[in-house]
Amino acid sequence: MRYPIIKIYNFFYSKNAFNQYKKTNKIIWFICNIGFRLCEIAFYYCIKLSYYLSKPFNFNDSNSEIIVSLTSFPERINDLWITVDSIMRQSYLPKRVILYLSIDQFPKGLNSLPKSLLRYREYGLDIEFKEDDLKPHKKYFYAMQDYPKDLLVTIDDDLYYQRNALSSLINIHKKYPEAVCANVVRVIDFNSEGEILPYSEWTSKFSLEDCPSHKILAVGGGGVLYPISLFKERSMFDVNLIKENALYTDDLWLKAYELLNDISVATAEYKHLYIEIFGSQTISLKSKNVNKKIGNNDKVWSRLNDLFEINNLLQK
Repeated sequence: MRYPIIKIYNFFYSKNAFNQYKKTNKIIWFICNIGFRLCEIAFYYCIKLSYYLSKPFNFNDSNSEIIVSLTSFPERINDLWITVDSIMRQSYLPKRVILYLSIDQFPKGLNSLPKSLLRYREYGLDIEFKEDDLKPHKKYFYAMQDYPKDLLVTIDDDLYYQRNALSSLINIHKKYPEAVCANVVRVIDFNSEGEILPYSEWTSKFSLEDCPSHKILAVGGGGVLYPISLFKERSMFDVNLIKENALYTDDLWLKAYELLNDISVATAEYKHLYIEIFGSQTISLKSKNVNKKIGNNDKVWSRLNDLFEINNLLQK
């Protein structure tokens, strides 16, 4: 049942994304939005039902080239199994899936977690508890240091990833092995005077002829593949520096270090490779970071530019 819903969801979402109906036809935009939102709700309850009707299976492949890591927090932990479930159904399987959690947020360790999530440990999910809380940075911070020679794919905890999410990333990597690879991107834009535009105006439209590029930002939600060995600047793991400058904006922090390490970003033709888990956006970083009025991303980018002069690196 889940796959017909996914197809309908993709129809409405992709049609809207390709044609930019919000700017051209508000009626069709409204219909498309209602369509894919209803699919999100139907899919959520379909997945919930499948929890009782089917059992997980081992989703680690020792021959795989990638490790998948993610993190979460208490308000999302009850539905996190849905994201994990989507990774076990990928057409390209990882060799490890690691969930990093803060012991500060889950003081009872495994006893703090729901059974719906714990049952996936039997089938290949590793759960590691860490001191302190580095917020979204946890999903790459420890894995990059523990597995420095591997390919790391980070994913978000509020999404169900469609079957080709990981295969898309590995295919991009094979084409551009010296680049960070992303399914979803934004293009960092400047105005005619050479000033960087606000984050909300960075477009998702790009030309494949421009790949790979330093002006492409890898957006974590779609899944991002990092060849860990390319990152040489160890200050990216400076906890105090992270907390002082970019605690809630891991995408921008990593982008700064991609520029410092001369690592470009590559992507492929547009594919929408995930579905938002219904109810997961009650608390979200996106609502603060991307919001035009709050503009956290713009503030963080300005701080990172003061630190590293990343605007100059981009223009070079």
